[in-house]
Amino acid sequence: MKFGTNRDRPVARFGAAELGVLVAGAVTPFAFAPFEFRFLIFFTLGALFLSWFGVTPARAAWRGFLFGFASFIVGTSWVFVSLQVFGGMPTPAALIAVVAFKLILSLFPALAGFLAVAASTRLSPAVVFPSAWALCEWLRGLSVWAFPWLSAGYSQTSSDFGALAPVVGVFGVSFAVATAATLLASLLMLGSTRHRNLKTTVTGLVLTLTFVIAAWFSAGVQWSVPDGGPLKVALVQGNTDIATKWEKGNDARIRQRYVDMSKPLRDRDLIVWPESAMPVYLRQLDAQFWELLNDHPAEFVFGVVEQRGQRAADGSVDDIQIFNSAVSAGAGGPAGIWRKTHLVPFGEYLPFSGALRWVLDLLKIPMSDFTAYSEPQGALPVAGTRVGISICFEDSFPRDMFDTLPDAGVLINISEDAWFGDSFGPAQRFEMGQMRAREMARPMLRSSNTGITAVLDDRGELVDELPQFEPAVLQASVQPMTGTTPFVRFGHWPTLIFSIALLIVGLAWRRRRDDRMFNERSV
Repeated sequence: MKFGTNRDRPVARFGAAELGVLVAGAVTPFAFAPFEFRFLIFFTLGALFLSWFGVTPARAAWRGFLFGFASFIVGTSWVFVSLQVFGGMPTPAALIAVVAFKLILSLFPALAGFLAVAASTRLSPAVVFPSAWALCEWLRGLSVWAFPWLSAGYSQTSSDFGALAPVVGVFGVSFAVATAATLLASLLMLGSTRHRNLKTTVTGLVLTLTFVIAAWFSAGVQWSVPDGGPLKVALVQGNTDIATKWEKGNDARIRQRYVDMSKPLRDRDLIVWPESAMPVYLRQLDAQFWELLNDHPAEFVFGVVEQRGQRAADGSVDDIQIFNSAVSAGAGGPAGIWRKTHLVPFGEYLPFSGALRWVLDLLKIPMSDFTAYSEPQGALPVAGTRVGISICFEDSFPRDMFDTLPDAGVLINISEDAWFGDSFGPAQRFEMGQMRAREMARPMLRSSNTGITAVLDDRGELVDELPQFEPAVLQASVQPMTGTTPFVRFGHWPTLIFSIALLIVGLAWRRRRDDRMFNERSV
């Protein structure tokens, strides 16, 4: 396989190197849950970086694009399941939507390739490649698509490198992974332009060893300490059929299922039901329901849809807002409410609705019209402690959970993962939740309608879980914790500032070199 400059050939050609990065991209998802062959990421990302040595920024972008497309097509195939099987979208429309979505996501590894090669003219690839990769992963989580799936750091959630999470967060772990991958690539390049790649190898080796030592040190630090006594908790997995859950008349049966499964749990302090466990509006839950919960010695947290405003008698809308909410049950009604702030694009709201609504209407794509809650929200007092709640994929974004910390002693995520079916989706989401527990040094209770329902400790390690796709109750004991990790205090800023600064310096030096060459040619 030749990794040369080939400047006279078209950028978007397809040769042995392009085939290699496609294969590497397709294999990359197997480094993540549910497969967890974590070592693969170093070789597949290393293969991509190897293809970036000695090529133009445009060629590196093309190869990054191919790598990303193959990775997303294989690793997030559950998007088609969500749209077509459970969302009811026609198969051709679902295929078009999935491919278009993956093409857009692939622009981020393409941007990483362009920046990495453009900025490495004078700076070592051992620092520039990881900087570009980590920065573009972060950007992918910020875009309107907000899709941080398959970020390299998640592959190391339960590994030794994952011990860096309380210090630098998932994208800092991605930086460490990319550094080790660059080291592998440079080792294979030692026979070509030896002097430069020897320096790259030495730099990569020093940085990788630094990360290994830092991870070893971090693993030995107790980032949080117990706060009060342990809580006896129960997570109820109702396994409600998503296809019929919202059909008229099913709400009473579903409500009774959760009540019946919870009645025997009288020795528990806290009982958690999943996202939208009650398939009705919050205002439709009657006094009898609240009395049943109030008569139970445990406290409850569960998901329900909340509607503000109503239709007037003439049918006009009076400022209706619909929130995806979690409530804690108190005497005669909800004692506390957490409203979802980060909505799922094309699932809970429509981006660019003015331009795209007619397309969705034409294809008859089922849509929800939720409102993102914008007011500050803190940790909720529940069962003698304070809990930080996230709904659905909010636990995939650290910034969505920072508002509840460091006050929260326990994290709670309620989810409806039935939309993913029996795919990679639930396992990947669970892995991301493990990373949040590890970053924030808090135990996490994860209650999902069909699973994965599980309890994690403050190091993100699995305490217990339920089998998927069956009604069951998980009982466990969790210890609320207190303390602030460096990541909760500083977020991703140290990694981002370091990465951006390196790229700016590298790009500035390249610009000066190009200007000098232009002036020499002009003379």
